Amino acid sequence: ALRRIQFTTTIFHPFIDFNNILKKNIEELRHEPMEVYELKQLEQRYQTCFDELPEKEQEIALILKYFVVLEKYVADLLPEAYELRRNIDQIWAQYQADLKAIREQIENYQDQFKLSMTGAADALKVDALQMLKMLREEMPTSEDSTPDEAFEAIDRLMMQLEVLERREREIEERMRLLGVDYVRLPALREIRSKLENLRQVWILVKEWRIERDRIMAESYSTADEIELNVMSGHFKQTYESLAEGPIGKEEFDVFSRVGEEISHFCVTVTIVCTMRASFMQERHWLKVKEIAKCEEANELPGELCSFYAMTELELYNYEEELLDLCFAARKEHEVELDLEAVAARVRAIEFRIRQASGGAGFLELRSPGTHFTTLADNIGIINRLRRSPHRHPFQSLIDYWEHTLGLLEEMLEIIVRMESECRTLHELHRITRGTARGSKMDHFNDGFRECFAEWCELMRYISTARLVEDVCPVGQEFIGELESVRKRLNQQTNALQDVLREQREVFPRFYLLSDSQHVRLISAPLNYAQLEQSLPILYENVTRFHLLERGKQNPPGIGGV
Repeated sequence: ALRRIQFTTTIFHPFIDFNNILKKNIEELRHEPMEVYELKQLEQRYQTCFDELPEKEQEIALILKYFVVLEKYVADLLPEAYELRRNIDQIWAQYQADLKAIREQIENYQDQFKLSMTGAADALKVDALQMLKMLREEMPTSEDSTPDEAFEAIDRLMMQLEVLERREREIEERMRLLGVDYVRLPALREIRSKLENLRQVWILVKEWRIERDRIMAESYSTADEIELNVMSGHFKQTYESLAEGPIGKEEFDVFSRVGEEISHFCVTVTIVCTMRASFMQERHWLKVKEIAKCEEANELPGELCSFYAMTELELYNYEEELLDLCFAARKEHEVELDLEAVAARVRAIEFRIRQASGGAGFLELRSPGTHFTTLADNIGIINRLRRSPHRHPFQSLIDYWEHTLGLLEEMLEIIVRMESECRTLHELHRITRGTARGSKMDHFNDGFRECFAEWCELMRYISTARLVEDVCPVGQEFIGELESVRKRLNQQTNALQDVLREQREVFPRFYLLSDSQHVRLISAPLNYAQLEQSLPILYENVTRFHLLERGKQNPPGIGGV
């Protein structure tokens, strides 16, 4: 009997466990879920129970077989199991009915939950639209606000937006658990875009105002041009990049205002840097006052004018006129530099003298060709400056140097001609001064000595005097003295008329030469240059000639056709 009891207990133990599990499942399924998470667990539990039905049916069928075999033992040994055997169909039917009722309850709960989520989404949409409408009034877009106030207002609005976004994420999560797609509200995206764009605008405004206040405190002469250009380019590029994006479509007053300020600042920087590179003078600043119509301003444009004052004078409205003025100032500065170079070169001219080699004390100019070249170059510069449209501030100086260069060139030409004439007479005097007194050359030699002394004195004076400072102020008087000495030299040439007449009577071909050519020839009869000039006149068929040179055996001769 004990063995039978153990065997029966072993057989019915799974059945009893199964019955307990059924009771537990029914109790769990009767629990009404309050949250979506619990509802999901209940659905999973229901699905598990439903999936186990075929397996449990097989187990029940197997147990029924055992009941058939052991029915005669069960009645006495296990009344509870026997009772369960009789009620198993009813219990199973009740179990299925409970599952169906719970399923209907779950579906009803899902419908109610979907309706509640739809209501929450509608409420969120209304709140988002209200905030979007309110945003247009509360956003700090006025230029009267400070950056700190603007950032504080933006942060406050951002916190309100984050509350709405959190509600949207919760609704989206619940919808996703229900298998329903949720489309995020465009209004919330628009609000975030507006606030982020406005924050970028105020970041630019804050940076701009800090740098602007620092630059405005500097003066025209102390501002760093490189820093100004870098700052101008940075803010211009930043503003343009923001304006080309979504911010450009927003109607932010502060953004439009800061764009105008940056534009005006860039133009002002261009004007200021151009002015500083144009060597502005007082006359140019007076012209700036006329252009900007600011004669009555407290702080007028000038070297010490502050950058703030120049901005307040709205010079950016006269960009084209001021840049034209700067161009004219640069051209005038070039004229001024040319005049300074002319002054330096002309003042450096010195008519230095030296004794001619073998000239027995004859004084001549050093390198007169260099002086002619220097004077010609500077006269060309002055002529070019006279045609310049930017000469007017220096017209008097141009006239002065034109007059001075003309005097120096005229004096140099007279001195060079006189030197040539005096050299000829000096050579003739040197040859004939050893002649015994009583000849026809006495009158010439006596007069030439006095004239030559005046010539030497004049040459010494011209070599020691400052040409520009001392000679040119009395240039006409000095030229008169030169002409006076030259006149005396011509008189000495005229004193040779008797001598020249006798030689022409002896050799008539001398009539073909002028008096000056004749004198030069007789003063240096073996001078190659004189022969080269005179012989073709005396003998029209002379083509070549050569002179006896030291160290050569060829005798002098003349060849012709």
